[in-house]
Amino acid sequence: MAAHVRFGADGGDWFLASVGPVTADVPVFSVPQNHHVLRPMTHAHAAAAAWRLWDELAITASLTNSTPWLGVDCVWVGCRGPALVLSLSTLRSTMVLSIGSMGGRYPAVLGDLLAGTDVAKCCTDLPSVNRALSDAGLHLQRSRDSRDLARLVLPVPVPLLATLSQVCMAVLHSSVPRGQALRFLDWGGLLTTQQVDFMVLQSFASLKMVREVCFRIG
Repeated sequence: MAAHVRFGADGGDWFLASVGPVTADVPVFSVPQNHHVLRPMTHAHAAAAAWRLWDELAITASLTNSTPWLGVDCVWVGCRGPALVLSLSTLRSTMVLSIGSMGGRYPAVLGDLLAGTDVAKCCTDLPSVNRALSDAGLHLQRSRDSRDLARLVLPVPVPLLATLSQVCMAVLHSSVPRGQALRFLDWGGLLTTQQVDFMVLQSFASLKMVREVCFRIG
């Protein structure tokens, strides 16, 4: 029997026969062991981490002669901004930044990176991410929703409420843990290793998904 994935009220069951069967032994998506995780705890360290990401993206642009992509994800609690946790991924590094733990402040270079048009950004549920970032005083420019990008290469419709895990299952044929229980933890203070790992996985999966889409469409 061909397997299927449940997408929720807007999409019903999405039959995935056209993109390959989903079985119990589907590989779990993971981040490479040599991937650098940056956890800045101060304003100065956050600025240095943002500059590092930007330098890595500039190198990618130079080597590929194309616009580099930045994977983005965020978690917020309550009124969003004060408890905002932001994760940004390049192929080599991911920065996980708790803006709430730094008093709601962020370095100017971070705002410039997100608002700049020389780097493309990819995330899931772009409207919600934009609202959360806006509440924190940040603005995302030249951004695309992973679900819109998946529609460019998949032969079946992508429901409006598809999750990152479901999109990656269809495009990458690997499972991204959703970590639902983690979203009920305290995201406004010092993050646990488990929370950081979750954020890294989310933004890096977005990046890998968009790179696969770019590869398929040439």
